[in-house]
Amino acid sequence: MLIDYLIGAALAISGMLALLVFGTDIIRMNVEAREHWHAQSAMADFAGRRVIYQTDSLTPGALCEGVEPQWVVAWCQSPQVTSLPNVCAAISPDASRIVMRWGLEGCSGDLALVASRVL
Repeated sequence: MLIDYLIGAALAISGMLALLVFGTDIIRMNVEAREHWHAQSAMADFAGRRVIYQTDSLTPGALCEGVEPQWVVAWCQSPQVTSLPNVCAAISPDASRIVMRWGLEGCSGDLALVASRVL
């Protein structure tokens, strides 16, 4: 009789561990999807601000380093950008795209997530 309870407990524990593993993966995928959505929203906002302020010439390279026009500084402080962990934004060398990288280990790590948008 005791062996039945032990087997039942072992099965219950293994089932709960399996649910924990799947639940953790689902939560991770949800966080990545939300962050990617925030990045896409931020890049659309950047493209819109660029059109509103009629700025055709942007210097290729990193953004949000404090020497940009005021509208770029305001964009860098927007909730879409600041909600991403360790975010880096840059204009591509040919000034045709904005590229955002972010991640818990930093924006230059191997596990960094990347999104880009044509300007």
